[in-house]
Amino acid sequence: MMITRYLFVFILFHNLFVLFAEDSSTKTLLPRGVYPQLASFYSGGETFACLDGNKVIPFNQVNDDYCDCADGSDEPGTAACRNGKFYCSNYGYKPSLIPSSRVNDYICDCCDGSDEWDSGIECPNICEALGSEARSEAKQRRVTHEAGWRKREELALEGKKIMEEKTKELEKQKGELSSLEQRKLEMEEAKNVAEKLESDAKREVDEQWEIEKNRKLTEKAENLLKQIDNDGNGKISNDELRIYAGLEPQKLLPPENKLNEESENVDNNLLELEEMLKGIFVEGNENIDLEILKNKFKNINDFLIKCAEKKQKENEEDGKEENEEKEDEIDGPKYDEETQKLIENANIARKEFEEVESQIGQFQDDIRNSEQFLNQEYGTDYAWAPLKGQCAELTTTQYTYKICLFDRTIQKDRNGHNEVDLGHWGNWSGPEINKFSLQKYEHGQSCWNGPERSTLVELVCGAELELVEASEPAKCEYKFLVRAPAACQDLKEMDVGESHFEL
Repeated sequence: MMITRYLFVFILFHNLFVLFAEDSSTKTLLPRGVYPQLASFYSGGETFACLDGNKVIPFNQVNDDYCDCADGSDEPGTAACRNGKFYCSNYGYKPSLIPSSRVNDYICDCCDGSDEWDSGIECPNICEALGSEARSEAKQRRVTHEAGWRKREELALEGKKIMEEKTKELEKQKGELSSLEQRKLEMEEAKNVAEKLESDAKREVDEQWEIEKNRKLTEKAENLLKQIDNDGNGKISNDELRIYAGLEPQKLLPPENKLNEESENVDNNLLELEEMLKGIFVEGNENIDLEILKNKFKNINDFLIKCAEKKQKENEEDGKEENEEKEDEIDGPKYDEETQKLIENANIARKEFEEVESQIGQFQDDIRNSEQFLNQEYGTDYAWAPLKGQCAELTTTQYTYKICLFDRTIQKDRNGHNEVDLGHWGNWSGPEINKFSLQKYEHGQSCWNGPERSTLVELVCGAELELVEASEPAKCEYKFLVRAPAACQDLKEMDVGESHFEL
């Protein structure tokens, strides 16, 4: 009888040990595997209500290794329910939740080994070691974050100053542009007056010069016609022009069927002369009369000069010397001193007008650049503004990657050749709660039979601007990880984030 009583007491305490586990943070007895924030639902009593509210069971059926609740809430400490959750206390490290199906599966999931309480395997408690390592990493992160945050505060002050200066500069540029546009109107009016005086003064001289030029041209053409026209019919044939130029008629080049065979031996000068003749004796004009000669005088004159140069070169090669007189160019009109002064004044007015136009174009570019700078988002405190245009590089075994903030991303071969454009600044692409955590660079060089390249840039806290990772997770879609002080958050927000535990 006494033995039976002791056996009953032993079994009772064993069942209580299986059913409950003491939570040192709350000092309350909870069923094994219960998340402390749900303790009120497991406070004891005769019954337990499934957390989804669909069923009530006797409390002694909690953790009895049989799944009664559809949501698995009655079996947090056993593997009976597929959708249950087991809470790892992990004292000394971070608490965690694992699927209840991993309880007693002979694999140590909790760093304190509490998930294998009845599997028979020994799980070493490594929470303290993990906690020590995590605290060391957290300390280093905090040091980095503190340095980055201090740098961000400096950048924010600098960014605000830059924005103020850019705003003032833009107003100044607009004012100067307005003055230049007014000056342009004045310069244009002065130019028009000067050009009118120039045109009026030159008109009479130009008209007289045009008459004299035509007279001289007619005289020269008549003289040349007499010299070349051997048969006296008042026209120049192709053969007559060749003979006058010192070339054999119709033998300037080899026959067409032999031209390709002897092309290497054909003098380039002969090819040029033949082309010039084609321009003179156009189709339908086999003979040139005086009127055509006047129109083609320059072409014929250039041809004759070229022939003379060829002949002189041949004579020099043969040791002979022969001076050929080139046809004089017809001089342009000559203006008196007063007209030349008006021309000079008009040239000055044109130059001044062009200079003002050039200055206006430059100011328009400057204003456009200033407006683009000011319209860009640089964070709530302008901390990104001083980093605009700053670059960082990362060299891997095969490539060198480069990012210039708010400009472009690049991939280069390590030898420095074959630069590939991975994208140009597009927009901020972070989630609503942290918009300035991601940047998108778009419309890069197109892939072969693929889309345009693009780069998604993840920005994390760092004391200095640094490109730390580069990858291509999908074809033509690149991902960069960049550290920058402007990505650092307030230390208070960081502390809240590190202390938060996600269920």
